[in-house]
Amino acid sequence: MKTTSRKKRTLLLQLAREEKDLREVNKALVRGCMDPIVAPEWELWISYYEPMSRNNPLLEQEIIINDRSLAWLAEQECNRANKKSLS
Repeated sequence: MKTTSRKKRTLLLQLAREEKDLREVNKALVRGCMDPIVAPEWELWISYYEPMSRNNPLLEQEIIINDRSLAWLAEQECNRANKKSLS
């Protein structure tokens, strides 16, 4: 089950980067023998997961491998933004 979940998250991230619509996403998921998703879930991928992981391989891996939640990602982003620079 973990492998399938990773495969699905990898595909969802890739399709979000390609700016696919929900119909195209669900076709790709079904072709890959995975369950389709609903519109609110796809909105999370295109509005949050993809932009937050763009140009950040560490966050991308956290999403794919560790199945991090949106709350976890937001906390990481907040911590990064609030980090004080060392002088």
